[in-house]
Amino acid sequence: MLTTGEVAARLEVSEREVRRLAARGVLSSRRIGGAHVFDPADVARVARQSRSPGRLWSARTAWAALELLTGLDTDLVDQPRRSRLKQRLRSLDPERLHRLAAHRAEVFRFHASERGASRLRQMVTPTGVSSLEDDHEARQFGLVQSAESRRVDGYTRGPLDDIVRRCRLVLNAGGNATVRALPAGLRVDHLLGTLPVVAVDLMDSEDVRERSSGRDMLERLTREL
Repeated sequence: MLTTGEVAARLEVSEREVRRLAARGVLSSRRIGGAHVFDPADVARVARQSRSPGRLWSARTAWAALELLTGLDTDLVDQPRRSRLKQRLRSLDPERLHRLAAHRAEVFRFHASERGASRLRQMVTPTGVSSLEDDHEARQFGLVQSAESRRVDGYTRGPLDDIVRRCRLVLNAGGNATVRALPAGLRVDHLLGTLPVVAVDLMDSEDVRERSSGRDMLERLTREL
């Protein structure tokens, strides 16, 4: 097990950021002898998903990029930035795009009971693995439609505390429920469920096939720009 300081060193962040990630359920921790300790495998997962040289995009830029990948124009950024962003998207590989768009939402991971997962599914807009429950969507990603399961992934603008209470969610980095809180002030609801958004969220998955399907879709969409 790793201490808070050791995790901070591995992720190249402050100890305060490590505590924040634990509070959001991104990292799982246990309390031993008055100190929080962390599983090295869990830390390696977060490092793989979040480490990226240079600055990440702001939420606004990330959503502007995803809107451009739908084949539409975007008014989230001005024309000069829009042109530069489109040009950059053409040269990005899916892994780099996925990392740059990490700030598109604040992500919380929970454990949910079967009943809680069913209730949560009604309270969020599906993305990632939850989108694959639709047969047409699953086929677009080259995957077999997944039957409704306890895994849930979705976006919300609602009060998170209310969702946690009503669905009896428990913070857990390895849990079966992912809730993505949309940034305030950005009108991006029309993009939820679109191919680039589902694809970039699938790349958060620990399932190799799901992650690969998201990567393949982003690669195709960038080629079509």
